Amino acid sequence: MTWIFLAVWGGLGGLSRFVIEEFTMRVVPRERHWGTFAVNVLGCLGAGLATHLLLGTWSTNTYLTVGFLGGFTTFSSALAQPVLLFREGRWREALLLVAATPLCGGLAFAAVCR
Repeated sequence: MTWIFLAVWGGLGGLSRFVIEEFTMRVVPRERHWGTFAVNVLGCLGAGLATHLLLGTWSTNTYLTVGFLGGFTTFSSALAQPVLLFREGRWREALLLVAATPLCGGLAFAAVCR
């Protein structure tokens, strides 16, 4: 039964990622990488909140972190998009993305998990 719950929560996380990236594309056209950035920082914030608030409730924390946030965050995209930006000659944006994603994600996690 755990596998089913994880699959459902993972699907909801993936759908949420899609919605945020589509919204970002409307705000900043042709710049999908900022949607990926936002999703990764929000995912780290969510993981920090889950760790801080739900510590000790294994099943809820697992469904939220492994399921929803696992489907929601996009670190594979976060690694691929800087390479594409480098190939387009947009090396400043690529370097900013590579540096800002883990830094801001780590700060978001630490902000709620003291």
